[in-house]
Amino acid sequence: MMRDEQTVHPYEELEAQLPSTIVQELHTLTLYLGHLSELPSNILNALTTETQGKMLPPAWHLLHLYLDVHWSILEILHLLGDKMTGQIVYAHQFMNLTGENITNVSLFESHCTNLIWDLINLAIQKYGKVRPSEALTSSPFHCTCIKELWVLLIQILDQRNRMSYTELFWSWISKLLKFVVVSSTETDGI
Repeated sequence: MMRDEQTVHPYEELEAQLPSTIVQELHTLTLYLGHLSELPSNILNALTTETQGKMLPPAWHLLHLYLDVHWSILEILHLLGDKMTGQIVYAHQFMNLTGENITNVSLFESHCTNLIWDLINLAIQKYGKVRPSEALTSSPFHCTCIKELWVLLIQILDQRNRMSYTELFWSWISKLLKFVVVSSTETDGI
C-alpha cells in the first residue's frame, strides 16, 4: 500500500504551528506576570531580609519562582530562535501597541528590556538605602540570585550578539541608564 503524497499526518500540521504557539503562550505569560516592580513590597523585601536557619518565608520562594519564570521565558525564546536557525516566528494572534505582529525576536527584546529595567529600578531602590562608602563592598541583597540573573543576562545577550541577533549587554544597559538619567532630571525639574 503506497502512501498518498497529498496526505499529511495531523501531527505534522500541529508541529508546524508549534513555534508560533510557543511565542503566543510566552507573550501571554509575560502579560500575566507583569513587572518586578508591580510585586507587593513584602515580596520584594524577601531579597533584602536575611534568612535565619533553613526556614525560608513563602515570599522568598514566590520571588525566586517569579525570577526563574522570567529567566525561563528569555531562555526559551533564545533557544527557539537558535533552533529555527534565525527564522522569524510570528505570534499570529497578537500585535504590539504599534500594530506590528509580535515575533520571537521582538518578544525576546521587549522582555529582556523589561527585565533589565526592573533590575535597575530594584537596584536604585535598594542601593538608595546603602551608605556610599559601602556601596562597592557590600550588597543590599542577601541572596545571590540577583547577581546570578545579571550574569546570565550578560552571557545570553553577548552570545546573541556574537550570532548577530542583538546588541551587547552593555549597550542595553547604556540605553536604559540614559533613560533613567533623563527621566530623573525631568522629574527634578518639575
